[in-house]
Amino acid sequence: MSGEPGMAEEKLTFREAAAGGDPVSVLARVGEAETRVGEFLMARPVWLPAGTRLCQLRVAAAADRGTGYERLDNEILAGRRLAEAAGDLDYPATVSRLHGDEAESAEPFALLDPYAGEPLRAVVANMMDDEQRDFEVGLLTGLCWLDAAGIAHRGLTPTTVRWDGDRRQAQITDFSLCTVFGVPREAIGPRDWVGPEQQSGRKVSGLVSNRDDMNSAARLIYYVRTQGEPLRSLDQLDGARLGYLKPLIAAPENRLTARELFRRRVGTDCPVPRGTGGDPGLTAGREVFDARRREKHPSVGGQQPPAARRVPRPADPAAGTRAAPKDGPGAGPRAPADPGRRHRWRFGGHS
Repeated sequence: MSGEPGMAEEKLTFREAAAGGDPVSVLARVGEAETRVGEFLMARPVWLPAGTRLCQLRVAAAADRGTGYERLDNEILAGRRLAEAAGDLDYPATVSRLHGDEAESAEPFALLDPYAGEPLRAVVANMMDDEQRDFEVGLLTGLCWLDAAGIAHRGLTPTTVRWDGDRRQAQITDFSLCTVFGVPREAIGPRDWVGPEQQSGRKVSGLVSNRDDMNSAARLIYYVRTQGEPLRSLDQLDGARLGYLKPLIAAPENRLTARELFRRRVGTDCPVPRGTGGDPGLTAGREVFDARRREKHPSVGGQQPPAARRVPRPADPAAGTRAAPKDGPGAGPRAPADPGRRHRWRFGGHS
């Protein structure tokens, strides 16, 4: 296997997102060529022994390592919470899936299932009316899953949201900017695709909630319905006969949630459960992960997802004895003193 052009063998040890428990080790085939994912992460293909193809995300070597670790943490945070929210149900196709992660070493990574379809930007011009309707339902369903997991994406764009024309399925991907509900808002995300409460140069206040992503949802639905036209003003909604999106452009506290808009548009309740009973093993792993994340970034305290609130928090002596970093609430990500080493305060891993 290692003799194949552009391929190498590498031992990977990781925790499976859907299983919990102890890490597993496999001898995998990895692609030697890596592609840049945004400013801070790199991706390469990985094949497990059974032939399962995955995408491995790692922090880019030349990037701001502090921010890179935080972006990777966010991917793992979202993946673990979504796996817990899904529980024993089939994993939802409307959100990308974390297969596993290694979050405690000096060289952490995330393993993701391949994304479905193509970025919305690449296919929007050819989407017909029935596809546009299916996209809207799929996008809202995906946002209901984020609500169940207790996270806001904060970076929904025609690049991070995809469309699979063969399966008629929308998929939300790239959780590198996500956070949990209940933390203070911050200026983050592409300015043309987020609400004013996330835009730099504007007053940012309040706490992140399940209504924050709905401004971006309105922009994406308009973008699809007009086959690629960005939303610049409310007058455009009237001209396109999409006035029902106006409540999503309101102040965050006055916006509809994904569940509320789903019911208005489809006429039935969204099938996504309101907080499923999470597997205790998954919950324990996610709780430890969240505790260590709060040590690194004190501003990400936040609420637990509905499923987690039903399960007692397991004791984690390591998390309780380690001093929190000196970064105050709202402080930006801090790079390690040595950009090539990951300090102990990141997930309890060794330098």
